[in-house]
Amino acid sequence: MTSYSLSPVTGIMTSYSLAPLTGIMTSYSLAPVTGIMTSYSLAPVTGIMTSYSLAPVTGIMTSNSLAPVTGIMTSYSLAPVTGIMTSYSLAPVTGIMTSYSLAPVTGTVTSDPLLHQRQSHRQTS
Repeated sequence: MTSYSLSPVTGIMTSYSLAPLTGIMTSYSLAPVTGIMTSYSLAPVTGIMTSYSLAPVTGIMTSNSLAPVTGIMTSYSLAPVTGIMTSYSLAPVTGIMTSYSLAPVTGTVTSDPLLHQRQSHRQTS
């Protein structure tokens, strides 16, 4: 089942599709002003919501996923020019923000588990 809707006020085109076998609901939205394409998928078995955004100007692909059981939010960003993949994780219980960066040329992985604490310290100081 697929549904399409166009909002004449915003000019945003939205598409919804439900796969009856997998039970996965997928939604696509295209904002004509920004040119940003956003995709949302909800897997009913795992309950994990995944969001993808592609900014055509920067070419940066961003993915966000929220696991309802653990409450952990994970975000991935890929910059096509530098090829650097960045991952952010926020654990709601501890409030700890973890950042990982992978540089494809050197293959170096950088981890910054105290990013959230340092940001909070900067805001208070």
